[in-house]
Amino acid sequence: MASNRQPTPPSPPTQRQRIVDFFSAHPTLGTFLLMAPTMVVILQLSIHNVPLEPTQRLAMIAMTVALAGACAWILGWESESPS
Repeated sequence: MASNRQPTPPSPPTQRQRIVDFFSAHPTLGTFLLMAPTMVVILQLSIHNVPLEPTQRLAMIAMTVALAGACAWILGWESESPS
């Protein structure tokens, strides 16, 4: 007796699985996306009582984001090096 059952299509990936897949495919970009906002928050907490002009704060935030990018890039060297 033949079965008329259709094969069930695979279920779509969950949100968690999509995030894991993204970080597996793009580890350096993922590191940057986690590191930059964290470093900016730490910077803001560190300078909240310092009397700076808004442009000075903006420049410090921009340099912090650039530093986070450099750090993520350097950390990416470790994952690319052959073991």
